[in-house]
Amino acid sequence: SIKSDTAKVSIVKNSGYIANKDYPTTFSYTGSSITQPTKDNFNTNSDGIMSFSWYKGDSTDEGNKLNLTPAEAGIYTLRIDVSETSNVAALMDTVLVTIGKNEQNDISINKKKKKKYGDDDFELTISGGSGTGAVVFSVPNDNDVLEINGNIARILGTGEVVITATKEGDNNYNSKSTTL
Repeated sequence: SIKSDTAKVSIVKNSGYIANKDYPTTFSYTGSSITQPTKDNFNTNSDGIMSFSWYKGDSTDEGNKLNLTPAEAGIYTLRIDVSETSNVAALMDTVLVTIGKNEQNDISINKKKKKKYGDDDFELTISGGSGTGAVVFSVPNDNDVLEINGNIARILGTGEVVITATKEGDNNYNSKSTTL
């Protein structure tokens, strides 16, 4: 007599992996979108379809999902998804990406014709700079030559004084100062 037994064998899909090969995690603000990642930037053992999603901040909450590749300075999460194949389960990983503020273009205080004691108040302006930061003018507190209110200068007396102009930073640019 012949007796046979059967055994049931279950084979599960490989869990797979995704690893960042060479996609940069730090950029500087340029005013344009950062480089879009490609499949070639990541190592994986799956031949599934790779897709990318961007999120503002350090999580993948749907409320933070972006429609485009980021361009503004800040912290972003890049989500990498690889579709399921016959041998490898679906994969998902994230990479934190930072776009740092950039330096502003040089600024200069626009020179006025020579001023003398008794002249009317005059407006101070700058040229150059980058971004949307406000401009703040200042002089040393202990001077008896000039006072500044906003961007209007009033001559108080004779002498010399250093005027400082600072174009404040914004979301994308650091602050920048110059003197006259």
